[in-house]
Amino acid sequence: MKMKLVVPTPDDRRDKYHSASFLVRYSPQIGEFQRKRMYRYMNERGEVQINVSHIGLSHDRNEADPMLTQVKNSISRFFFPRNRMNQRAFIQTPHDTVHNTTTMMFTRKYEDGPFTFIMQVNFGSTTSFSINGKKQPKDTAHTMLAKVMLKMCFATSASSMYDYLNMLMNVPPRVVHALENRTVYKFYVEGSRTEVRLNTKRISDKECALEISDSLWLPISNKDLDSFIKYHREGNQRNKKWNIAPINLIRMLNPDLYSNMTQSTEKVMIAFLLQNRTKKLVEERAQKLLTEMEAKFPTRLTTYKEQVGYQEADATAMLVRGDLADYFIVPNQGSSRGHQNVSVYVVQGRKRLVQELFDENLTKDNYELRGPVCIDNIHNNSSIGDQIMSRALALMNDKAAVDSIHTLKSNIPSEPYRVDRTTLRGVSQ
Repeated sequence: MKMKLVVPTPDDRRDKYHSASFLVRYSPQIGEFQRKRMYRYMNERGEVQINVSHIGLSHDRNEADPMLTQVKNSISRFFFPRNRMNQRAFIQTPHDTVHNTTTMMFTRKYEDGPFTFIMQVNFGSTTSFSINGKKQPKDTAHTMLAKVMLKMCFATSASSMYDYLNMLMNVPPRVVHALENRTVYKFYVEGSRTEVRLNTKRISDKECALEISDSLWLPISNKDLDSFIKYHREGNQRNKKWNIAPINLIRMLNPDLYSNMTQSTEKVMIAFLLQNRTKKLVEERAQKLLTEMEAKFPTRLTTYKEQVGYQEADATAMLVRGDLADYFIVPNQGSSRGHQNVSVYVVQGRKRLVQELFDENLTKDNYELRGPVCIDNIHNNSSIGDQIMSRALALMNDKAAVDSIHTLKSNIPSEPYRVDRTTLRGVSQ
């Protein structure tokens, strides 16, 4: 049976998408009942089309990867129904008592050959899943299948797909995320709950290591790290054994190291962890990104200082020079708004105020503006620096952005007014 996964782009356009067509072979063959249910989703080319929902404001934006969550939700009805009755109805004939295992072979063609993998569903006392012969928990198998299908939309070779699948087979998806983004760890310091991020690296096929103090690494199995992440990042209460203080974490993972710990080394460890608090790391990384991108595009991006609300200190804002206009990107005052922590204003011209005796220390208030322009974030937990930079990169190429950001087009001036960046507050001459 031919299938097609259709993934929309994360913007305002409804006519642009990524897709991947692939073949699914069932053993034993699915019955007439299942085929009729599948035919409901068939397109004009005879493919069973799996449409991934567009990410909107109503979706949970605290997800680490909202697009992956949407893909998981979309493939559920075909491969992971919520209950066993629906599971049997879709991939196994209900009256078939001979075959307790259903095998699905997925194949997609590339220029260097076909990419093929197998998923099996065993209907025993409990329903179990395996991918390429390796047994997986249902949620892990669900995530792996979603990741592979999403990757097929962008991969250009079968070899790259095999490399990606092998990595997923050896390392749980949560661990892969931790290796790329550090591991979340929450503990209490003087009665206050603190969230930090631990450096994580692979030390073998089945083990990783967490940096609990400066150059002090704790070995932990992939299975235990997956459980650790489920508790601290996802709040899964079934893994409460990981609700422990740093010193007890050392005792659990490395008893020999624990026996050599002293009060002074414990204090150093706590100080090291506090330097890696999530909020602090995110802000530092975002500020570094702004600085690096400004240096890379000195004529297009300029950071300056803007007075925001009643805050005592000036906030970092950015002037962006696009092809069609200049833009100010300014942090919002007050509490966080989640997906819109910054505002975008389109420059129309210059205000000529009496008190402007000199052209220096200027801000957006010295210019005629249109906005704020509504530009939404997929996540609602991105830092202000990341939100500034994501909008700046889009506005630098505003000729293309106007097709993806519908709220931008109506605010573009007929002729661009260019702001002299050297006159802005906080810009070094």
